[in-house]
Amino acid sequence: MVVSEDLRKAMKETKERFCSKVVGEGKFEEIDHVYTVDARILPPGAPLMRGREAIKQFWQTGIAALGIKGARLTTLELEMAGDTAVEIGEAELHLGENGTAIAKYIVHWKRVDDQWLWDKDIWNMN
Repeated sequence: MVVSEDLRKAMKETKERFCSKVVGEGKFEEIDHVYTVDARILPPGAPLMRGREAIKQFWQTGIAALGIKGARLTTLELEMAGDTAVEIGEAELHLGENGTAIAKYIVHWKRVDDQWLWDKDIWNMN
């Protein structure tokens, strides 16, 4: 299924919100506009976590522990399936004086009302 420009724009806005607001500014309440209510994350070396509150705690702790100062998410592939989409991408994490780290990810997107949000998020480092 062809991915419309409107959909790409909506997904870009969600990703930019995560990178700029959550990672860049530490505004973890913005996760409410990135992940679905019952979202799941599958971080490397950690158990599956469900729900926005658990995800907020994870990112708050993880960003501080790793010293992440910024992030850039790049879509490599995107497939539509009705009101969901699957994205394969690459994340570039800016670690201040420690340089950068690259990760690969898969996000299962879900349309909730008029927003496209992350419903399942899994990644690992290169």
